[in-house]
Amino acid sequence: MVDARSWLEPLMWPRSCSVTSTETASPAGVARRPGSHRIWKANNIMVNTRPLDEGDEVERQLREAEQAQAEAEAAAQRAAQERAEADEAQRRDVQRRAERRRAWAQGIVDTYDADLAAAEAAIREQSERFADVAGSDLSTAIAAYLAWSEASLRHYALQERVAAVAPELGLDATPGDQLTPPPFSEALDAAIALHVQVASQKIRSEISAEAEAAPAR
Repeated sequence: MVDARSWLEPLMWPRSCSVTSTETASPAGVARRPGSHRIWKANNIMVNTRPLDEGDEVERQLREAEQAQAEAEAAAQRAAQERAEADEAQRRDVQRRAERRRAWAQGIVDTYDADLAAAEAAIREQSERFADVAGSDLSTAIAAYLAWSEASLRHYALQERVAAVAPELGLDATPGDQLTPPPFSEALDAAIALHVQVASQKIRSEISAEAEAAPAR
């Protein structure tokens, strides 16, 4: 009778060689177990590499978050600096405008007396001109009356202007006086009455002079 174990040994050898060759081809430092080396290798990869990948991802996200925060802080600092510079420029502009306005107001106050005197002289000139032409040239009298009215308006405007700028210099201004001419009809009547009065006096003077020069009785 043939021993079954001795008969089967040649058939079992190639399988044993296959396992041995697989272990021999394995990388250095990696142990293999027959029948389960591939599953163990897969498990080894899952256990050893996945935590490393997740840790790298977390570190990358932290670095990106820190970089984004640093960029945001730098942008906030730049924005704050730009706002501060804009506020400072606006403050200087407001200050320059205030200084220019005070200088303008001071100029108005400084020339007020002379300007007011000139305006009053213009009123007198136009009113006298109206009175001169009212009895002889009506169209010229109308033009003279309009010039008289304009001179009066300018006189009042000067007073209103100085009253408006006086508080900027810490000054007080009294209400202005309106030297408005009377209505045209009243001014014309008064001018004609003046002409008649002048003519009457002239005639009386002529008559008196003629009487004095007449021969004695």
